[in-house]
Amino acid sequence: MILAIEAAGWLGALLILGSYILVSTGRLSGQSPAFQWMNVAGALGFVVNSGWHGAVPSTVLNVV
Repeated sequence: MILAIEAAGWLGALLILGSYILVSTGRLSGQSPAFQWMNVAGALGFVVNSGWHGAVPSTVLNVV
């Protein structure tokens, strides 16, 4: 279970970083559905990870 929680956090980080890199290099538009969904999925990974670790401010920020 702990491995899955950590994997969710790392996958979330990679998705958010990847979407940022793709927009910065012009391969994605900031308005594209792919960019938006990568960020939503990344935030969900952060919610799972930070919620598990009791980081309430981070959890709330990523839920919003």
